[in-house]
Amino acid sequence: MQPTGLSLDGGTLQLLPGGATLEQLTAALNDVITRLNSQLQTQVYSDTQNQRMLIGYQQNGWGVGKNFGIKISIEGKDVRTATDDELLFSMSVDAWTWRNSSGQITKQFQAQTGTDSYYDSATRNYVNIGLRPSTNTDGFEMAKPGSDLGNAPI
Repeated sequence: MQPTGLSLDGGTLQLLPGGATLEQLTAALNDVITRLNSQLQTQVYSDTQNQRMLIGYQQNGWGVGKNFGIKISIEGKDVRTATDDELLFSMSVDAWTWRNSSGQITKQFQAQTGTDSYYDSATRNYVNIGLRPSTNTDGFEMAKPGSDLGNAPI
């Protein structure tokens, strides 16, 4: 039961008065801890046989220190344990990745640079929109068929 005298209900936390009691301080600290813990929620959806979609928290689920995002696994794979190449879609805060049913990357979006990168079936990077890797400037870049932008002449 929360001590009386200070309500912490609602969308924002109230400031504590200068002469707050120990009970008020404890209630405020516990509310902060509860709110932080509630942010570590995960929702997992399944088809009839496997957990296929994860939204929310998974410790290091999108790389070391990347704990929040969305994942969708390929058919027959558990999204909670799937490797990157077993995911159809993976979205962390800084990078979104789409793959085909064979696990090959088809598109990536890098939030930091706003860059879309497209890949062919051989997973060659053939189009970048945004930050161009060859010149480190913004724009549009496309490799000739069969070439990778990392190896394409400018």
